[in-house]
Amino acid sequence: MQCDLRDETSGQTVGCSVTFENGKVWVQLDGYGECSSQAGSGYPVGIEYYEDQMWVTVWGDINRGDPTERLCIDGARESNRNTEGDER
Repeated sequence: MQCDLRDETSGQTVGCSVTFENGKVWVQLDGYGECSSQAGSGYPVGIEYYEDQMWVTVWGDINRGDPTERLCIDGARESNRNTEGDER
């Protein structure tokens, strides 16, 4: 799947594509990559379901081999919503 992401303030766009591989979602952004990828072929954002948890992995520095962020987003499950309607 391909799309363009648009900066609401400047109107600039960046091409984006999403690939599904080995049960994971990979996001490719034009001009962005990670350490081990060739120019134009990197995927700096990954989403995976692992050990019953949803994870987002980000390579925020192209010069580092390991991800800069690995975030479990299970706190965002709809089943965790506060039923009283109050924000925390």
